[in-house]
Parts: sequence; C-alpha cells; structure tokens
Amino acid sequence: MFSKSRSKALLTIDAEIYLSTLRRFIGHLRTNEALINDLNVFPVPDGDTGTNSLLTVQGCLDLDSTTRSVQELAQLVADVCGDQARGNSGVILSEYLRGIADDLSTNVDTSGWQRAISNAAQVARASVSSPRDGTILTVADVLAEVEVENDFPAYAKALARAARNAVQLTTEQLPELQAAGVVDAGALVLSLFHDSLYEQVSGVTMPELDVATRTCDLDSFSYDGPANEVMFLFDGTSEALAELKNILNQFGDSVTVSGSIAPYNIHVHIDEPAQAVDAAMRLGSPYRIVVTPLVASETNHQGQDAGQTTRAVVICHGSQMVKIIEQAGAMAVQAMPRGEPATWEIRAAAQKANAQNVVILPSDSDCFGSANKAVRDLLKLGISAQVVPTASIIQSLAALAVLDENDDLETAVKHMTRVVKDVQFGAVTIAQRSVPTPVGTCVRGDVLGLVAGQVVAVSAELSPEQMALAVMAKLGGDGADIITIVASEDFDEKLLNQARKQFPGADVIQVVGGQSLWPYLIGVE
Repeated sequence: MFSKSRSKALLTIDAEIYLSTLRRFIGHLRTNEALINDLNVFPVPDGDTGTNSLLTVQGCLDLDSTTRSVQELAQLVADVCGDQARGNSGVILSEYLRGIADDLSTNVDTSGWQRAISNAAQVARASVSSPRDGTILTVADVLAEVEVENDFPAYAKALARAARNAVQLTTEQLPELQAAGVVDAGALVLSLFHDSLYEQVSGVTMPELDVATRTCDLDSFSYDGPANEVMFLFDGTSEALAELKNILNQFGDSVTVSGSIAPYNIHVHIDEPAQAVDAAMRLGSPYRIVVTPLVASETNHQGQDAGQTTRAVVICHGSQMVKIIEQAGAMAVQAMPRGEPATWEIRAAAQKANAQNVVILPSDSDCFGSANKAVRDLLKLGISAQVVPTASIIQSLAALAVLDENDDLETAVKHMTRVVKDVQFGAVTIAQRSVPTPVGTCVRGDVLGLVAGQVVAVSAELSPEQMALAVMAKLGGDGADIITIVASEDFDEKLLNQARKQFPGADVIQVVGGQSLWPYLIGVE
C-alpha cells in the first residue's frame, strides 16, 4: 500500500490507499450525517448537507482499485461523484475531488498531493458564482497553504489539524453561522475527508469531532431567498455553459457547476424552476431535472380539516395548465420539460389536497411508477388513493371534467377510467436531433406528429399547425364529438377555424397550456 525508504522518510500513496481513504470518508459521513445536517444553516437552513455529501460520494464504494493507477482511480472517483452530486454541498465536494484528480500523477508523494489539493481549492472555488468566506472554500484555501513535509503521515496529520482549526474559525467568518452559533457544515465535510487520509496513511484514529452543536431554533431564522433548488445535467458547449451561468445568476443564486466537459452538473436556487430549465433548453439539452422546495409548505389548508371528499392530483407541464387544473378544483404538480416529478412531490400535493380520497392522474406513462409509489405512501398516512393511468394531459383533463368530489373513491375512479378509455391523444413537436423513427429518420427542425406517444409523421415542409390537422385526422377527427387542442402559446385562430371546417361534426375546444417542447397536444373523443 505504501513504501518507505530507510534513508529518507517518503510515502507514496497509490490507488488502494486513495480508495480506502474514500471508504473511510464515507464511513465518517454516515456516522456524522445527522450532526452535519443539524449544522447546516447556510446558504439555506434546510438540513441536508450531510445527506447530500454522503449521496454524492457513496457510489465510490463500488469502485475497484485493482490494475488502476492512483490518477486513473481519482479520475473515476471524480466522474462518479460529479454524476451523483446532490445539492450545493455535493456539487462543491465533487468539484474538489475533480480538482485533485486533474493534478495527480501516477506516483504521488507529499509534493504531488500538495499540488493536487491546491488545484482542488481553485477548481472548487471556480464552481461557485458568489463565493463567501467561512465555507468549505475557505478551508480548502487554508489546506493549500499548509507546509509540505516529506513524510506523508506527518503531512497528512498537519492537513487534518489545519482543516479542523479552519472549521472552528468559520463561525466568526460568516454572519449566518455566528447567529446560529455553529461551524459551517460543508467545511466540516472537507475536514472529515482529510481526517480520513491521515487515518489511512498513519493507522491512527483521529479524536472525536469537537464542534458545538446547534442550540438555537431554526424557526427563528427568516429565510427570504429563492423558493426552489433546481439541479440538472446540461449537455452543451463551454460557451453555452458560460452564458447559462450568467442567466442563472440573474434569476437566482447559489449557482454552482461541476464537470470539466459536458454533461455539466448544474445547481441553482431560484423562484421559478422553469426559468432555469427554459434557459438551458435554449442553449443546450438539460435532463435529469430535480426540483426541491427550499421553503417548507403546509401540508393542509389552514383552518380546515380533511373531509370525506374525493379530489384529484394532476401532473402537468406548463404554468398556464397549472392554473387551469387549480381552477377546476384539483391539485397540480408541475413537471419540468423532459422531466417527471418525484414521488414526494406527488405525495405532498395529495396531502395538501385536504381530502380523505385522492385520485392521481399522471398524464404521462413515464410518471406511472412514481404515481403508484405515492399511492402506497399515502395509504400509510391514512389517505385513500388510486391512480387512473392517464398517458396525456388531454386524458387527465377529460377525467377531471367528470370528477364529482362527493363520490366515493371507487365510484370516482370508475367514472374517470371509463372516460379516459374514450379519449384518443396525439401531439406535435419539433425534432431536437436526428434520430430514426417508425416512419423514417428525422433531422433537427423537422415537425413530428405523434399518436399515443408514437411518431406517425415526419415533415420538413409542414408547419406545426398543418401537422396538428394531420394528427387530428389520424385520431379519427371525422367521426369525433369533441376535439381538444392544447397550444403551448397564444392560440392560432387559423388552426381553430380550419379544424372546425375540416371536422364539422366535432366541438373544437382550444386551451393554452404553456407547455414547452410541444406546440400542440391533441385529443379526440
């Protein structure tokens, strides 16, 4: 694992030592997860730094150091952590580990390690748009200045001590920490990493952490920052990334970016998640979008008791569709473009519905799994719930139209399911890239027509409106009673008039939903 010359105390760490250090670090994070969460008051007192840090690095437990150099292993660790980074703290931690990997050689002595952690401090700081003193970045800077010793255990001990001292000083360096009487949670995480290195190279266990736990009530802290934390992977050019960072800094704060090449891991605190996602969509391709509220909400309406009524929870895209659903008396869960809501978001909406019975309308087959998981969770909370498996917002709107809140759950589900079966649905979208489809390869910019989620038409000549009419015909518009068109933006009167002319026997209904990516969603009953 290490070699020591008799004439000169010199320790060289290898891949096995580095991986064992990471495993010790994960163990320390598990042991201290609750403590770190409790200390977390900056930038948001949401108590998740310990959990997010652990989730960011725990994937390293599955790695193997065999046949790899320390540089190769460190790069793999950086890739895993960058991919799994959670929250602001996880992104910065993953960037610190990437900074180490980028400056390691295949034979790491103390001087090589000093260069690596110096680079790590710079990389971590560069990932944060508005750095503050008294954070993990401050501790990283202190460690980069620790004097190098030839003996690795001695140098690692000096680093561990310097980290612990720097952590204690964070209380006075950041007003939010001083008000709470705590050290910075992220700074403590970095200290544990360097504790782990010293323990691994020396065989000596560091003494228990000596930090004051929080004694104040977090309810006394008034958080007035953005309402949501948004994270996603962004596939785009470095120029697009720079522009995206500028835009996010205008709309939100706590902007951090991890990764040296695409896809980049983006993190921002922002009031309107759609602003972040829409900006990313204009500049590249965002995916794996996760939105987490930073401001706790009440689970029930104030002053009301849960009644024996039946209400619906509808998953949808577009802020205008949210308003339509809420006006209909249901709870809306807005999903991000190309994304699905998490189980907890659906569960929270159902709790907020303030009803004993809840029907969940997923509006997308990709949401069936999380909707069913939410149902199982709700049953444990004493709320009766079922999923009516709607595969389009068109079907969900039709189901919502026949919901009588006075019906029991079984009756409501029966009526809604019967209506859903009679609704055929389609859509119009614009191809984002060249891909094969069942009706031929499309290229970026082509107009696509879909029926029941499958591409049935590709055209470089037709407009979205012309394709919408073609989709209506494929859905059986000639014999329809009702045709519903959900437009992404202001409605095209020409399309409405043409639809009424082409399908005279149908009542054509127009709705503006505000959804991205889909100019038109179409339903035929």
